[in-house]
Amino acid sequence: MKKHIFSIFVMAAAAVCAPSCANFLDETPESEFSEGNFYTEIESLKAGTVGAFSLLPQIYFVGSNTPLFIGMVGTDECMYPDETNLRGFIDRYTFTSTDGCVKDFWYRYYRIITTCNTVIYKSRGIEGDPKLISQYVGNVRFLRAWAYFNLVQVFGAVPLMEDHITELTYDMGRSPVDVIYDFIEKDLLYCLEEGVLPKEIDGGWANYWAAKTLLAKVYITMASARKAGKVDGYERITRSDEQLYGDAATLLQDVMLNSGRDLEPVYGDVFKIENKNINKETIWEIQFSAQIPYGSQWSKEYGARPVDYNGTVLYGGWRTNAIAGQCNLKYVPAFWSYYDGNGYDKRREWNLADYIIRFDKSTNKPKTQSPISSLSGAPQVGDNSNKNTVLSSGITKYRWGETWQDEHTDFVYSNCPNNVIVLRFADVLLMYAEADLALNGGSPTEAGLAAMNRIVQRARGVDEQGQPIPESETPSFLDYADYGLEDILMERARELCFERWRWYDLARTGMLEHFLEDRNEYATTKTSFDGKKHYIFPIPLSEIQISENKEGMYQNPYYE
Repeated sequence: MKKHIFSIFVMAAAAVCAPSCANFLDETPESEFSEGNFYTEIESLKAGTVGAFSLLPQIYFVGSNTPLFIGMVGTDECMYPDETNLRGFIDRYTFTSTDGCVKDFWYRYYRIITTCNTVIYKSRGIEGDPKLISQYVGNVRFLRAWAYFNLVQVFGAVPLMEDHITELTYDMGRSPVDVIYDFIEKDLLYCLEEGVLPKEIDGGWANYWAAKTLLAKVYITMASARKAGKVDGYERITRSDEQLYGDAATLLQDVMLNSGRDLEPVYGDVFKIENKNINKETIWEIQFSAQIPYGSQWSKEYGARPVDYNGTVLYGGWRTNAIAGQCNLKYVPAFWSYYDGNGYDKRREWNLADYIIRFDKSTNKPKTQSPISSLSGAPQVGDNSNKNTVLSSGITKYRWGETWQDEHTDFVYSNCPNNVIVLRFADVLLMYAEADLALNGGSPTEAGLAAMNRIVQRARGVDEQGQPIPESETPSFLDYADYGLEDILMERARELCFERWRWYDLARTGMLEHFLEDRNEYATTKTSFDGKKHYIFPIPLSEIQISENKEGMYQNPYYE
């Protein structure tokens, strides 16, 4: 009898469609299709596509085995202060191949892939408007490429399930890294064929510009990871660095010039809840809603440290305040110093909380905002060596409401309405600057400098009249006259912090050890990172144990 590790059918997925994505709401639910006519007409294909998108929020749900923290913590910017639970294991690099979050990361991305495969396979038997059919297929091929891209970066070689395979079976082995990237590229190139995906950016659906941006990121990752040489398999990629960076630069130029996307004048406006799906910087967002159960807790993991008026840490009243949040995830205190010391870089005051929020104990309402230094024995902000500072290093990037006093959504585990911004225009500019640097022997052109400096110029903020603050008014925060890879990685940290890119950026460039140096000087934030081992995660041990292909389903080096 043939055995299956798992089999996921898209009809089940369609039933849990998240109504947070308004343009997914007016769909015919799968329950209106009988077993005989499901996947025989375009409406059922549409429902299947909706089902595939409905699985995306599960990557960001917070629970005992959540995969959310893989790639989010364990860096120089974001950490989890408690070493004794699963989140702490990921952050301190003490995780193993049996930890549930590793298994769930694997499982949830493969669940997306199997659902996409079903839609692609079934689309061949449906009659109707070929343009509409190709658009639904393009959407799920985009999702499949995104899922494989995350898997190959985290695990290296992984099993490859093509569109006629809708089950991960016991006899499958791991396909080489270069084969996985070839598959990702084919999916995204299909998405860029004329008329497959719309050029209008429409809520959470895939679009032409998202496919271009993602493909450019794939090319840059292939080239930079091969150069770093930290993970086996990248050396088999046949295309040269010049080809990969050149193709990435061409794609990014098109996005920069023709997508209609641009930087928001004010950095914080990108992340305000009222601007989700409509700010001009966003390219692709994963949808969440305040309607239970179609939200999440992911952004409430952040927040400023919440205490009552006497300074006691609260475990209740803070749950109703967006900026106070839950304060489980912290910024590494030394990350505070990545921003200009004179406060000219306005991103710091939006992203990082160097303050605490005091609550009225009788009403559980926020009452005052105080600097961290008001806590007994607290040192200067940015000092990793004091546990009190580590516990107080709150993150306020994701919020709803203009100020720390605002309350809009009571805390539960399934009602966080913040979307996950996966791709945005600032990332396009920074990737272009990186490609330009690589293509020109480590000396950027004027175009590369212009891309970097657009980021810096926006970071200065605007004056009271809404005009951009000029370089002349920020003497210690100047435009780049030159830059190198480390400058790009620092700028990516300042700009894209807590957007789930830092671990991936440092892993692909082989720079994890370098950027963990400052953090690892102090016992309160120290990790057990091993450069021979931790540039990829272990294959879940359960997958190896139940596999009948012992040669093909092997473990990554130094893991058991």
